[in-house]
Amino acid sequence: MKSKLRFLAAAVFAAAIVLLLTGCITLSVAADLTNDVAADVLGLSQEELAEARRTPDPDAVYTKRSALIVNAVGNPEVVNTLLTEYDWAVDLAVSGTSPNLVLNFGVPTDEAVINTYVVYPKDLRYETTYPVLFFSHGGGFNAQDYSSYSVMLSDLADETQTAVVFYEYRLAPENKFPAAVNDTRAIYDWLFNPEVGEALHIDPHNMVLLGDSAGGNLVAGLTIYLAEQGREQPNGVLLIYPAVDLSSNFTFSRLAFSGFDGKYYVTTVDYLGEVTQDYLENPETDPYLPYASPLIMLEGLLDLGEHWTNPATEYAANLEPPVVLAPHLIIVPEIDTLRDDGKMYCMVLNALGTEAEYKQYNGTFHGFLSAYKVLKEGAQAFNQSVEFIKEKTGQ
Repeated sequence: MKSKLRFLAAAVFAAAIVLLLTGCITLSVAADLTNDVAADVLGLSQEELAEARRTPDPDAVYTKRSALIVNAVGNPEVVNTLLTEYDWAVDLAVSGTSPNLVLNFGVPTDEAVINTYVVYPKDLRYETTYPVLFFSHGGGFNAQDYSSYSVMLSDLADETQTAVVFYEYRLAPENKFPAAVNDTRAIYDWLFNPEVGEALHIDPHNMVLLGDSAGGNLVAGLTIYLAEQGREQPNGVLLIYPAVDLSSNFTFSRLAFSGFDGKYYVTTVDYLGEVTQDYLENPETDPYLPYASPLIMLEGLLDLGEHWTNPATEYAANLEPPVVLAPHLIIVPEIDTLRDDGKMYCMVLNALGTEAEYKQYNGTFHGFLSAYKVLKEGAQAFNQSVEFIKEKTGQ
C-alpha cells in the first residue's frame, strides 16, 4: 500500500499543492478509485468519501485540509522542490466519471498558463514509470480541447500502456501564430523537468509525438526544432492527416477535393483559407515563416541538381542533409485536400535520410480516425497507430 500511495500522492500532488495556496490553476483527479485507496489517499473516512460521492457536483472539490493530508503521505522532497520551482495552486477533486486516472494541470509558461492533462492506463501500476505519448490536437488551430478527445486518449493510454500528455494550446484567432508553436515547446520542455518526471512517473526520454491535422503541423515543427537545436529526438512521430503546408500552393488533392465541383468535403480550400486567415497575421507571407509550414522548411533542404532551382531554399530549416529525424508514420485519408501534403512530407523525409512510412486509407475523409469506434478504416488506423507507438516505446 505504501508504494501505491507514494506514486499516487506524488503524481497528484508533486505538481500541485502551491496552486491550492495561490489559486493559480486547477488539478483534477478524474479517477474511479477503489474506496480503500481513495479514502487512504484523501485522508477521508469511508463515510466521508461516500458522502462526497453523493454530492450533486460530480467534480466536488475537497478542502485544503484533504489536500494537505495527501501531501503528508507523499514525497515531501519532491513536493518541496516543485513548490520552489513553480507558482502553482491546486484544487483536488475526485470523480467517478472515468475509469482512467487523469491529472489536469495549468502549467505556467513565459506567455500563458497552459491547460494540460496526463491520462494513465486503467490498470495503473503504481510502481511503473510510463513512456509518454505527447498528443497535439487538431481543429484548425481555432477549435477543440480535451473534451473532444477524452475517449480516444483513454483508449490510447490503455492500448499503448503510456501516459498520454494532452495540452490545450492557445487558440486562434485570439492567439495568432506562433502562440501555439510556443505552447507546444513549453509543454514539451516542462515534461523534461526531472521533478515533473519523477512526480508523474513518466520517462520523457521514451516518448512518441502524435499530432492530427493542425496538431500534426505543431508536432512536425517541434521535431524539426529539436533537430536544429541538437536536442534528443523522440522515439517516433505519428502524423495523422497533418496540415504541414499552410501556403496556398495547389496539389492534386487540394484541387480534387477543393469543393469547386459543388460537392461537400470536410476540408475544402475555402475552409483552409478560413483557417489560415484565423491563424496567421498575413496568410500570404506567414506560411513561409519558420515552423509555420514544416513541409516547406524541409523542401528547402532538397538538392534538385544543376538543372532545377529550389524555390523553398530561402525558407529551409537550419539543418544540413542528411537529416535524420525520429522515425515517422504518416496516416492520411484518400478524400482530403491535405492528403498530398502528408504524402509529400513522407517523400521529403525519405529523400533527406529519415525513416518514414506513408499509409493511405481509401474511401475515407479528414478526421476519419476519430470515428475509430464505428468506422472500419478508423479502427484499422487506430490499431496501426497503437502498434507504432508500442513498437517505438518498447511496450
